[in-house]
Formats: sequence, structure tokens, C-alpha cells
Amino acid sequence: MQKIDITIDSLTECLIRRNTGEQVDTEYELVDYPITSQMAAQYKKDGWKFDWSIPQKDGCEVYELFVAGDDRPQGRVAFKHLCSDYFTYLELVEAAPENIGHGGEYEGVGGHLFAIACKHSFEAGNDGYVQFEPKTKLIKHYQEKLGAKIISGSSMYIDTEAAKILLDKYF
Repeated sequence: MQKIDITIDSLTECLIRRNTGEQVDTEYELVDYPITSQMAAQYKKDGWKFDWSIPQKDGCEVYELFVAGDDRPQGRVAFKHLCSDYFTYLELVEAAPENIGHGGEYEGVGGHLFAIACKHSFEAGNDGYVQFEPKTKLIKHYQEKLGAKIISGSSMYIDTEAAKILLDKYF
């Protein structure tokens, strides 16, 4: 199990180009083809940290976030719906290498990726509930930025109310 390790720089209505402050429209789409080990190896060469072939093998849907009119993914998110348990499990989330840190190209990527998971949680009948395992150092950060709550240990969740806030912001 991969621990979630993405910083939420700010919650924005869309993505913001850091060097100009310009708001840019976004779109996202389901990766509807298998991400092969070779593709994942190329992603790593391009600077992505995680092996993106694994989440699909684990039964997750993978979505990519784009700036409208640009085919370069600005981030990826992988999750699966556990409808019998009434939540969506967020397995992996990552900003593109050029969006990492305060010097990244776009602001708002992390929040947008969590919002995508929450949106699909509602659509799957899970009332926006999203559960995830963060790195310990980010627990307080996710509480403050996303309104996430601790289940036990370091396991966290976003509830209906916090999910609606994210949806209102990004959708």
C-alpha cells in the first residue's frame, strides 16, 4: 500500500499558472487503456515517482488531470469504490514532476485530484466519502487543507461535508 504524499498548496477554482497568476481551465479523463510496465518505466524516466501500472492491477480507476487544450497530464489519481463499505479508497495521487513544490508550474493540482476522487465517490453512491493512508508527516496538513479526519492510526477520510466543499471549489 502506497502512502499518500502530495502537498495541497491551495484550493483554487481551477489551476493557476504560478508565473503569471492566470487561472486556466481544466479537464480530466479516465485512463481507459492498460498502463503497462514499460509505460510506467517511461513515466519514471520523465520524473514521476510512482509506478502507475500497479493501481490498475489492483482494480483502481486512474484519472489524469489536464489543462484544457494541453495533452500533458498535470497529475494523476487512482481509486476504487468499495460500495459495500460506503467509501472510495484513494490508492495513489501524484502531481506531475513540473508541479511539485512551491516553484511548480501550476498551483491547485493536489486539491483538484482529491476533488476528482470525491466527485466519483458521490457518483458511485458513497456520499463523497474517500479514505486514504497519508504519510504521517502530512496528517495535520490534510486535516487543515481538506478537512480530512483520522479513522485510526494514520488512516484518514474525507466525509460528505468536506467532499462538498472540494466539489464546490473545483466543479
